[in-house]
Amino acid sequence: MVNHSTLSGPSRLETLKEWASARFDGIGHAIASQTRPALAESNRALAVSTASVGLTVAGALTLQPLLVLAGVPLVLYVYAPAFQSAWRSIRKQRRIDGSVLDATRIAVCVVMGYYGTGVANAALYALSQRVQAQSEDDFEESLRGLLGLQAEDTWAFVDGVEILTQLDEITGGQILVANAGDLLPAGGTVLYGSAQVDQRLATGDVAPVQKEIGDTVLLASRVVSGQLAVTVGDSPERLDLTDLRETLRRSVQSKTFVQQLGEGSGRRAAPLSFATFLLTIPWLGINRAASFLCTSFGANMRVLGPVAARSTIQQAAQEGILIKESKALELANFVNCLVIDGQTLLDPGVRLHAAEIVQELRQRNWQATGLFGRPFAVYVLADGEHEGLRSAAAAIGAEDVFVEPLSIGRAAVIDNLQRSGRAACYVSKGQDDGPVMEKALVSVALGGALSAPTNPAQIIFVEKSLAPLLPFFEISTQFLEKERFSLLTPVMMDLTDITTTIVIHFGLIYSTFFNYGSLLLSLHNAGTPKTRPQVQAVEPVKTVAIVPVSPGQIRERNDRKEAKKTDSVLWRWGRKSGASWLGA
Repeated sequence: MVNHSTLSGPSRLETLKEWASARFDGIGHAIASQTRPALAESNRALAVSTASVGLTVAGALTLQPLLVLAGVPLVLYVYAPAFQSAWRSIRKQRRIDGSVLDATRIAVCVVMGYYGTGVANAALYALSQRVQAQSEDDFEESLRGLLGLQAEDTWAFVDGVEILTQLDEITGGQILVANAGDLLPAGGTVLYGSAQVDQRLATGDVAPVQKEIGDTVLLASRVVSGQLAVTVGDSPERLDLTDLRETLRRSVQSKTFVQQLGEGSGRRAAPLSFATFLLTIPWLGINRAASFLCTSFGANMRVLGPVAARSTIQQAAQEGILIKESKALELANFVNCLVIDGQTLLDPGVRLHAAEIVQELRQRNWQATGLFGRPFAVYVLADGEHEGLRSAAAAIGAEDVFVEPLSIGRAAVIDNLQRSGRAACYVSKGQDDGPVMEKALVSVALGGALSAPTNPAQIIFVEKSLAPLLPFFEISTQFLEKERFSLLTPVMMDLTDITTTIVIHFGLIYSTFFNYGSLLLSLHNAGTPKTRPQVQAVEPVKTVAIVPVSPGQIRERNDRKEAKKTDSVLWRWGRKSGASWLGA
């Protein structure tokens, strides 16, 4: 800890720089040293499988059987998780699944001396595990920087200098300092300064607001231009994204309908594949019969489903869209009408450009149009006859306006619409709309990103606007395409594998490449965004330094803010570094 009282002038500056440098180096080293177990294990398995390939190839080229045999223990090490899973399935669950097929296939390779096929299986298996682990690691890393909130510390004004303070060390009454581009990890009152502040994460408002001395600044506000020193309240609410990150993790863990379909198909096919292997040994021979052990018939969706969900959730977050339920991405492809809450439509930020956005939605090629035989429609659902409601509905070309004072009645309206063939996407601010959102096929809440874990909506838009509806439906279409590819491609390869095994007399080695080739291809497709948003970094605006004033002067300055503004500001170009600009 730096003792500021014993330092002054240049010595204080140099000591602070040394302390900050050591702090950053320590943090960086700690982060770099943290390797997630799944990724570390997959790296180890990939290295071991590569070594087994090298030993087997070297043994085959030099005609040294011992080198070939040396690769066998390495293959068994790589497949150890599959053997453990197979044992649990047979012993405890009394069923045959994909892990039993994998373990049996490797056992055949070892017992029958198909060492080349065994190491090929191990290498491709390890590679697929590595791709899955990397997908998980990338997703966790994206959660760290979710919505640009990756900061773990902030600048605080202490004893005449600015020092880095951990977020969990922020206390009431502390002075936080923010320049252009900085995020306030706690709400408070502007002690001194003047700045344009983006409150999108806190309120959903798109337009920045001006903050002056005495104004309240909300948690997670970002300074766009200018500088602020903010006094934290007595009971500060600190920025904590733990619940939000856990909500997005649960979205990945929840299984979509396509994933459930694939896994169910794989569970039913596994015993049949195992029985076919045993029954065809006398006819095809064990090498060709073992090809049936490579078939999955959709079971790979257990792996491919989460990979596609992670990739899509990451892509949506870049567009300011938080996916709380991955099922909503599937269901959005069946939507054929938009229902907008009346009070939400009357919000000036939502109403702005609403007509143009709705027009673009009408022109979109909706898949559900052919399914239900009804064109895309827009409705407004309100809890009362608010002023300007009918004109706002007419401005966006709404087909009808429904007015129901009770949430139960509004939920009944959604239910009746869907019974008549309208698959509804309901859009509101998410306040007291739980029953209505439960009835809608897809529910969307505008604004309030930090309250997403408690919001009843399936989808949260960071900004209070209808504009994200366009990218949301496009992302949903891409997600369903990924799932179709992940389900159908391995099944088609399985059918091709069976055909070539019976007709062309292909053996186990070919089936191995059919199996893992389709898996790796599907992993690549599932993990690759169809479109990559071009995100341009915004350079912080050069701002001015501010001479501090005491907290006791806040009330007086509020009364004479305009008159005193020029007296309280001393202009000096530059950004804080080392010793505080507050001490200028």
